[in-house]
Amino acid sequence: MVWKLWILLLVLSALAEPNARAAGLKIWIAARTDGVAGTGTSNNPYDGHTAVLFDRIMQGLTPYMVVHLGPGLFKTTGSAGYNPDGFYLPVGCKIIGAGMDLTTLRCVYYPAAAGVNGHPVLQNRMDVDGDGVEVTDLTVDCNWQNLGAAAATKMGAVSLSGNHAAIRRVRAINMPTETGRASRRRSSFP
Repeated sequence: MVWKLWILLLVLSALAEPNARAAGLKIWIAARTDGVAGTGTSNNPYDGHTAVLFDRIMQGLTPYMVVHLGPGLFKTTGSAGYNPDGFYLPVGCKIIGAGMDLTTLRCVYYPAAAGVNGHPVLQNRMDVDGDGVEVTDLTVDCNWQNLGAAAATKMGAVSLSGNHAAIRRVRAINMPTETGRASRRRSSFP
């Protein structure tokens, strides 16, 4: 009898709590040049053509949100580690580009506070649940030759931690090498 009550309580609690994964709010961002801010739909994507606009949208992401990036170049200051203007990818968040050769995310800032510790362009927080974060179908341009080449700095394209985190069909370009020069080699995650 006790186990029947326990099952009933378990079912009722599951029904009372909305499933964030099922909700999966989706937004679209484009590198717009028409001066329209957009509403975030596929027909009227948010304007993310500058680092300020793009980062502001990314700072507002909520868990399990799906972000579709259209074709084009998107500029960003990168992750929030050492960067007050940056952002972290929340739990379950999915970043989906239009394709490795179509969507490019370029870092335009290297925070001085990062020093030689490094600065990833996309990152989830390592001190909280990072499960289910995915980055797919885009190129990440670390832009190291213009940001950190003068100092002994490190750049990273994507840094994810947590269970079931994934990097798929992502190309990383312009990363530093051990010799201190920008890499011409492209790293890809098929």
